[in-house]
Amino acid sequence: MRVTGVVGGLWGGGGGEEEVDVEAQFPALTPGTQHAAQPRSAYLLILKELREVIPHVKMDRRLSKIETLTLAKHYIMALTNTVCDMRGDEKPYK
Repeated sequence: MRVTGVVGGLWGGGGGEEEVDVEAQFPALTPGTQHAAQPRSAYLLILKELREVIPHVKMDRRLSKIETLTLAKHYIMALTNTVCDMRGDEKPYK
């Protein structure tokens, strides 16, 4: 299955419209592949990619799932506040 849309941002870098082969990138999300382990492997792949892009202090161990999601949430909130501040809008997160 091929989908055309905006890609990029956190995982792709630049951002722009291009065609993406969903089956190749996310085999667990394609129809007809409902094996129990595949959704978990897609979830783990997404967490791995998230750990690679969110800024954090280098540690001897990798971040746990909850640490990764919490850090990502706070990072998004901080970026949102920064953008709102640059626009002159009120910061939504205190």
